[in-house]
Amino acid sequence: MPDEVIGRLVVAVNDHDLEALVALFDPDYDSRQPAHPARAFVGRSQVRANWEAMFAGIPDLRAELLRSAQHGDTTWCEWVWSGTRADEQPFEVRGVTSPGDRRSALDACPCRGHADRIRQPQRRGIPRERAGLMNPTAELTTDLTTEKIACAFSSHRFEVALPHLADDVVWTLVGSDPLIGLKAVRKATERTAKDLAGVTTEFQRQRTVVGEDSVAVDSLARYTDATGDVSIVASCDVYDFDNGRITEIVSYTVELSR
Repeated sequence: MPDEVIGRLVVAVNDHDLEALVALFDPDYDSRQPAHPARAFVGRSQVRANWEAMFAGIPDLRAELLRSAQHGDTTWCEWVWSGTRADEQPFEVRGVTSPGDRRSALDACPCRGHADRIRQPQRRGIPRERAGLMNPTAELTTDLTTEKIACAFSSHRFEVALPHLADDVVWTLVGSDPLIGLKAVRKATERTAKDLAGVTTEFQRQRTVVGEDSVAVDSLARYTDATGDVSIVASCDVYDFDNGRITEIVSYTVELSR
């Protein structure tokens, strides 16, 4: 999706210009939300209804585009939506969307979103630091691309990714306090490996969007513990790089079913 379309989207939301906003969406627009499958819909009419309700319910709604990147036909955007509800309660949601584009409009390619009201409940059986096991036999290399480094971390192959983290790296699991510094991040990954010994991880989907200095990894994983208990988790990890080293990670995680 061209940057120009993203810019028009931001302007339309912040101007509360419903007609301009709806015009950016293809007539066959297909919206999917991993955290709320029942809210999936197709078509502009529901786009209009949803945003009309948002503008009415949050009169001062503002959208801030934190980061975006495009790779082939896939675009990734990280957002903060904020304002004050009509009942004077504060509203703030941070999330990631992955729209497609056709004819310079948001199109029928799936638009997947992960959003969190700056609060994240503890997932049963899956520690907040992310599920997964370290593989002590994995080969370390200094010749990895930023995409491969990001995918290694998101795939829980922490021992591959850790050498490529900056000393002052910050890892934010949205809804939790950030982990600051390589030592804190390393301890979190070690704790994850210890807590999840015996858990089997199967990635059912993993795709990436690579920008100039950032990588987004969208994953869907199935976790099975020693008792056979299963969790399906959708996640989106956003990585910032400086000279080939990760300086910041922002992780959005939603448990879809159990």
